[in-house]
Amino acid sequence: MTTIVTTTPPHFTNDTTINSHGPKSASPGHLQERVDALEKRLQTLLDTRSSTQASITQCQDELSKLFRESPSRPQDSLEQLNARITDLEKERVRVSLPLAQEKDILKQIHKLMRRKVKVQAYIQTEQSIRLNKNRVTDLRNKLRECNDELKTIRWELATVKTANQLGCPVEDLVGRAVACPPEKLGQIIGKKGRHLQQLSASAAVQMEVNKSEEKNVVRMIGPLASLDAAVMDLDKVFQQTEEKLDVDETLLEYLTAKGVTALQEIRASHPDIRLDASREKGIVCLGIPEDIVAFRKDLPDIQSETLTVSSKEAAIVVGKNGATIESIVESHQTAIQLIRGEVNTVIKVMGPSGHVESAIREIEELLAANRDGALKMNVLVPIKNALLLDNGKGVRELTVQVNNHLEATGAVTLNIEDGALIVKGKARVLEAAMEKVQAEVRRLEQLMVSIHVDPMVIPVFIGKGGSGIKDLKNGKPVTIELDKEQGRIDIAGLEASCIDYVRERTQALANTQLVERIQTDPPSAYKSLMGGFVRKLAKEVNKLVFLKLEDESQQIILRGSREKLEEAKALINQYFAQNFSQEIEVTKDDIQALLTGGKNSKIVELAEKAGVKLNTVKDRQIIVVRGEKEKVADAIQSVKAYLYGGEGISLAKVSIDKNAIGLVIGKGGKNKEELEHKFNVSIMIQRNENVLTMRGQDVDIEACRADIMRQIVTARVTQTLKAAAEELESLRKANVFRRIMQSIPVQLSNKDDIITVRGVQADVNDAISTLNEALGKSYRMRYRMDGILFNRLQEAWKDPAHAKQIESSTHAKLELTQNSLSFTGSRKQVTDAKREVLKYFEFLFGSQFCHLSVPLSSLPGLGKSSVVMNTMASSGCQLFLDRDLSAVLFFCSDTTKLDVAREAIKLQIEEENKRAFVLELDDNEEWIVSLVLGKNGDNIKSLRRETGCKIDVHDRTITVTADQTDLVASAKAKLESLVEKARRECVFVSIPAKHMPAFVGRSGANITKFTTEYGVEIQIMKKGTDEASIRLTGDGEAVSNAHDAIIEWIELRDTLGAVREVIGTRENSPRKDQPSTTLKVESDQIARIIGKKGAVIRGLENEFDCEIRINRKMSSVTITAANLESVIERIQKIAQEAPPSKSKANEVVDTEDASGAEEFVQPKSDLNITVKKSDFPTISGESGEESHSHDSSPVKGNTITWAAITKPLTGTEYEISFDERESSSAVAAL
Repeated sequence: MTTIVTTTPPHFTNDTTINSHGPKSASPGHLQERVDALEKRLQTLLDTRSSTQASITQCQDELSKLFRESPSRPQDSLEQLNARITDLEKERVRVSLPLAQEKDILKQIHKLMRRKVKVQAYIQTEQSIRLNKNRVTDLRNKLRECNDELKTIRWELATVKTANQLGCPVEDLVGRAVACPPEKLGQIIGKKGRHLQQLSASAAVQMEVNKSEEKNVVRMIGPLASLDAAVMDLDKVFQQTEEKLDVDETLLEYLTAKGVTALQEIRASHPDIRLDASREKGIVCLGIPEDIVAFRKDLPDIQSETLTVSSKEAAIVVGKNGATIESIVESHQTAIQLIRGEVNTVIKVMGPSGHVESAIREIEELLAANRDGALKMNVLVPIKNALLLDNGKGVRELTVQVNNHLEATGAVTLNIEDGALIVKGKARVLEAAMEKVQAEVRRLEQLMVSIHVDPMVIPVFIGKGGSGIKDLKNGKPVTIELDKEQGRIDIAGLEASCIDYVRERTQALANTQLVERIQTDPPSAYKSLMGGFVRKLAKEVNKLVFLKLEDESQQIILRGSREKLEEAKALINQYFAQNFSQEIEVTKDDIQALLTGGKNSKIVELAEKAGVKLNTVKDRQIIVVRGEKEKVADAIQSVKAYLYGGEGISLAKVSIDKNAIGLVIGKGGKNKEELEHKFNVSIMIQRNENVLTMRGQDVDIEACRADIMRQIVTARVTQTLKAAAEELESLRKANVFRRIMQSIPVQLSNKDDIITVRGVQADVNDAISTLNEALGKSYRMRYRMDGILFNRLQEAWKDPAHAKQIESSTHAKLELTQNSLSFTGSRKQVTDAKREVLKYFEFLFGSQFCHLSVPLSSLPGLGKSSVVMNTMASSGCQLFLDRDLSAVLFFCSDTTKLDVAREAIKLQIEEENKRAFVLELDDNEEWIVSLVLGKNGDNIKSLRRETGCKIDVHDRTITVTADQTDLVASAKAKLESLVEKARRECVFVSIPAKHMPAFVGRSGANITKFTTEYGVEIQIMKKGTDEASIRLTGDGEAVSNAHDAIIEWIELRDTLGAVREVIGTRENSPRKDQPSTTLKVESDQIARIIGKKGAVIRGLENEFDCEIRINRKMSSVTITAANLESVIERIQKIAQEAPPSKSKANEVVDTEDASGAEEFVQPKSDLNITVKKSDFPTISGESGEESHSHDSSPVKGNTITWAAITKPLTGTEYEISFDERESSSAVAAL
């Protein structure tokens, strides 16, 4: 008989389905696509792992920086310092003290306050370290998850490739291992494996014999059918077995239920199995194991649902002589069981899920059809009232019609409730009854007629006290409904003749009550028109029709017959033709431009010229033009030509800074008058919007604009900023003035509490914003653009979604003011907001906006040159040098001008790039800055003299600038050489805290030996609870060798620690049957319990014949002894003794554990012996514990010490080593 061998992954188990995600297709092309997709996913995971590892490295670098910069741990806690300060204060004020003594106390308090500040700084740094460590832990967890998924993807990739070779879908792949008699294995393999290849080809599977395993195992992978054929080829002998299947009671009831044919179908599909099924014995199968497994798989999944019904409803489900329930069982192939109670009956339906649902649905439908129910139908109000005429005659007649239609007297009843028609009866006939009712209601709706009139004449039809409606009915059985809002009259009834009679009478009255509404155009002219209309025409029109003037809608309403309405309309239209009016929407500035000059104003001139009346409505910002229609049109064209250009007049608007308005106007308006005279233009300044408007010929306007812009951009302005004395001092200490003047071409000075900034307007604005930020105020910047683009932005900004999204993501505030978009917040918030706004500008303005990036090294030079200002003045474009984004922004509605301006700035940027160089150091390279500067700045001064360049250092950024490019290149080479040399000769290394005692050694012996051996200097920068940081300095090659040696040593110690955890055990301890207990002690009491060189603890073990183990991490003592109480009493007494005094004057690191630590360099062994693990079940001194034997030999009895183990060879052997002095005793012990 063939034996199926189960193994663990990556080998296949018996009939192991090869899971893979993807389309079910055996096409080689599709499988290759899946291979490509999996390889792509594998590469993505590898990239994710690399990025996560990089983040871990970055966090570790930040931790190193925190360790380096952390202040030393204070001796006193914050609470102790506060208590001492309080005590001194009490002592000072309790009694009157001599002046000298009081001064001494105050000095002490002052010193304690300074120490308190250091303690607070230490606490804050420790908190930052903990946060960074938590982040490293999270990233490492993410890395582990990524590695786990990599294993899964690699396994699935191998599976898909196998499917591709076999030419079958992945989901059809199954793995199987077959154990064969050893003497047959060679025959199966054949000469050079040819027979094994033939078996694989004939069965369409992949076979292999893994020689690393037992040689009588053959492993196969392929489709299930192919595997079965392969197994049949290997072994034709099968053994039949009898098995009683453990199945659910519900399944057994279903299979044995009357009328259910599922059991017969299963028997037919498995003819090789003998099957006996009954509710008493269950299901018993006789057949081969494979067939029984297949039979078990074919057993249906059974579900059951219950339905609770009344006894009456249960009888309906059963039917006469059970006919109904038998029909449901046979049609849905479900088993149905009725569980009868005192009040209700539970119907339990069992079977496959879909069959149960359909059976439950049929039962519910059967019950629903035999329940009483009601249907509701909403009908129109006129129809409802028609049915209720004559005490509900229509409802009674309709009820009779419906029952006749159903051929069942009294089957349904009809009522009208809450305005709806209600049909009540048996549920099975309700739908048919409702269809008949709906048909009759539709007939009545078709008979109903509607007449539409003006809503204002509805009262005429109603009449006083409803007399009008009564007169229209004239005794006919109809109902009339009037809608006052829509002006609709609905006439409904049961007879068509009566409805037609009333309709004719109603239509005749409606023809005499026609309404005409005349709208004044524009509505704003209503009041002025109505004054003349009432005086001249109202009486004459009233003779023809009813007339009403409606102020709310500003309409003239006429009511009467058609002929009279036409006569009245002709009179009114004649009046309007002579008094036609139209409105022009303008701005407040346009109104001001028209009204300036009083009697000689432009509005008076245009009105007289066109022969019309021009009136301004300031609150609505419109101009009303009234007169004959043709003259009104000519006047409107003339007004618009003056305001917006045309008919030989051009208009241009220029947005300027509010501080430049006075410059354009000049003293007493002199400069403005000179410009108007010189260029023959009209200039108007809108102070509230900081916009200058010019009207004139195109050439003159362009020349005037260029002259004004040249005056503005080159004019030097002065702005002041108020600051307190302490704020000024902080600015000086931070060198804010110097940094601003180095990067922005402005002059800064201060007198008393006033800071004065002088320069061109754009630079002054940048300097003021930087000063506000340095003073802790909001950082504010703004983009100014021309009027056309600003109007487009203002229109788009009406949808607040864009601004809110940017404000939400950057936390900066955006505001549109005076042809500008301003940003307020911190510098970072404002910078982020500006980046988002630039993307929005590119979408909104298209080719009318662009920006050029400026290298940081070229930014100061570009700012100090006048190219940006001159380009803005000559091109007519709005340019903005954004120092935050290091870019130049261009706004211009004329794309040709924008291209010219962009090319000019691009050439200047290229020129500036040749004269500057910037070196950015990493976060952990701040120490290089001090090296570059040198003592008292000697190094950088020397570099400046040698290269002739200007070299500035700010934080970790070194900037080199010069007028000549060769000087910059020379300085760059020298600076980079200096930095690279420093990087080679100084390296930082992180060492786990648990290894630091061994690294330092007793009294620093190991670290001293290491520095001598490698020729480097070592400085311990920071010690933490998890790891410490050291700095290696010296020759570049020596530093590199020392760094590699330390990393290798750490990896070795970590490996040994892991091995100790795996193989350390005390399961066979000779005292394992003795009672044991663990005591919690204070960490400072452990040393007293151990004693000098373990003398105390060895004495206790000898005296009480016990075993004592110390766990320093848990601050616990574990005791195993026959007499526990005596040992515990003695240990507690020793722990309470006063500790001996210790001197820490020369302590550098914690070397409490250094006495037992290994040296940094592994000691050489004189003797190596391999022993069996079973011979030494107990290993003393394992991780986290200390064990003290009675002598110093590394081997005693069946116990071996950790210090003796050099390395584990396998899971069952150790290799141990001894010094020369231990060899003889060790050999004897072994």
